[in-house]
Amino acid sequence: MNLDKRLRKLESARRIDASGFVPRSEAWFTYWEDILDRNIAGEDVECAGFPLEVIDRVVAAFDANARTGSA
Repeated sequence: MNLDKRLRKLESARRIDASGFVPRSEAWFTYWEDILDRNIAGEDVECAGFPLEVIDRVVAAFDANARTGSA
């Protein structure tokens, strides 16, 4: 494998985390929010490495809904 291919492989690995998504992308948030929803529903799902950014986003959405009175 030449150096250019190895570098591309390393760079692409840094863009995708263990979830298989690019961190902080909408797909990434959706993935982790689904894990959180399933965990709250009582499913036995793996939550190791759960990102704090997701919790922050859920709390912010809850606060915004509480201020506007929407569900």
